[in-house]
Amino acid sequence: MSKIIKAQNKKFLKLLCIIKKIAETTVQRRKNSKRGRQRKFSLFQIIACLFYKVKRGIASFRELEYRINQDTEFKKGIGI
Repeated sequence: MSKIIKAQNKKFLKLLCIIKKIAETTVQRRKNSKRGRQRKFSLFQIIACLFYKVKRGIASFRELEYRINQDTEFKKGIGI
């Protein structure tokens, strides 16, 4: 059973790497505005969390926050 979960996590981490590459290319294209408050999370982290929400079938952001706090491997993967 744990081998299946590890294989699924490995696939998920590969998808995160692809998402990170895409997010980095889009950020490079946009102009970096110095106005306002600094961003708390990067574009990659936001997209990865939304992807995690869809993959796990999470309905609310409160539940998403709880699940992410429980999943240490995902937190390390996205750098939170």
